[in-house]
Amino acid sequence: MKTTAKILIVDDDPGNADYVTRILSNFETESYTEPLKALTAFKSGKYDLIISDQKMPELTGTNLIKACKEHSKDFFSIIISAYTDSNDLIDAVNSNSIYKYIIKPFTPDILLQHVHRAYESLCLLREKNKLEQKLHEDNIRLNAENRRLKESDNEFGTDRLAGDSIELLAVREKIETYANSDSSVLITGETGTGKELVAQAIHELSMRSTKPFIKINCTTLSQSLIESELFGHEKGAFTGAGKYKKGFFELADGGSIFLDEIGDLSLEVQPKLLRILQFGTFYPVGGREEKYTDVRIIAATNTNLENSVKNGKFRDDLFHRLNILRLRIPPLRNIKSDIPVIFRKLFRKEYYGFEDISLDQEAINLLINYPFPGNVRELETYIHRIQLINGSDKKITAAIIKQVLEPVPENPDHSYSTDMFENISLKSGIENMEKEQIIKGLED
Repeated sequence: MKTTAKILIVDDDPGNADYVTRILSNFETESYTEPLKALTAFKSGKYDLIISDQKMPELTGTNLIKACKEHSKDFFSIIISAYTDSNDLIDAVNSNSIYKYIIKPFTPDILLQHVHRAYESLCLLREKNKLEQKLHEDNIRLNAENRRLKESDNEFGTDRLAGDSIELLAVREKIETYANSDSSVLITGETGTGKELVAQAIHELSMRSTKPFIKINCTTLSQSLIESELFGHEKGAFTGAGKYKKGFFELADGGSIFLDEIGDLSLEVQPKLLRILQFGTFYPVGGREEKYTDVRIIAATNTNLENSVKNGKFRDDLFHRLNILRLRIPPLRNIKSDIPVIFRKLFRKEYYGFEDISLDQEAINLLINYPFPGNVRELETYIHRIQLINGSDKKITAAIIKQVLEPVPENPDHSYSTDMFENISLKSGIENMEKEQIIKGLED
């Protein structure tokens, strides 16, 4: 049975050419006694190996190989020679122009051994080149994708925050200052003010920016699995634990972890988080070997943790460990002058091609005088509604704004979230607006 290797045999002595051909009968071979004809055949065909005599009248074996390499380098060559002191042969060996040379006389086993090795090496080289080519193509594709993403979203650090009010300038300054520290940060603010955005900006401006940034919402973690999610578990630690699993703290080693809604972390888990803050160590569920992690913790809450401490719902020592650096994000109603800027930024981010949207003055007045109890998250909801109503029209009028804004309760409690608005009907015939769009706007 023939192999896939195709071999070109060149020897000016017909007897020697026939001898080599018979040895390699299990390969696909072509033999030539004239080197120039062999060169012509090489240029018009596809060969894996060339086996050539060295001393021939038209071309030496090494010169034949050089001529073939000018056409293609995708082959290996073996030179057969009775002379080991040939300068051409020595140069070819030193420059790796040939794979191997065999000294006459030789046995069939020697030739077969070198042919098999040469072909295996060629296949490995081809596979390596193929992988490198794919990697090169992937890099080109990824670089193009990165350029596209940078063009659509080149925000980094505090660039993610829109507005230039005194309050937001103070937030930016604290972000840049806290990024230079490795201490834990407690971010406070009402629901929907952008606490995750601030946490990400701190991480991106820190020395940990090249390491993972893992976001965890303590409210959404199942109480039965929260320890496993945070600290990992050993194989067999509980039913269904078929193998060892790394937790978030191990995965985030060297980077930062953002614990959103930290006030909802159960009292059972709080001591383990405290241990990480104090010593950087933890035990996976079911594990006896203490593990170390180098993680910066950035926590956020929309509740008063001091009251939670007084009520016994949050550990006093954990609170003080988290509260080393503190940053409060103002609600939208306290930075009214920034609302139009934030509105435009969110619109550009959500909808490609809306970089040049316009708001008339009456529309701006409506926005800055609305209390936005759900803050930026609520504003995002209204942007989705506006786009659904307005379509491709980039001019946003007061009439459109009036259609989407929810009625304001007489005595609004600004501690509630926009969830209470989810089922309130919209004005002017938008009651049947797609629920998925509204839910998307209300999500973190």
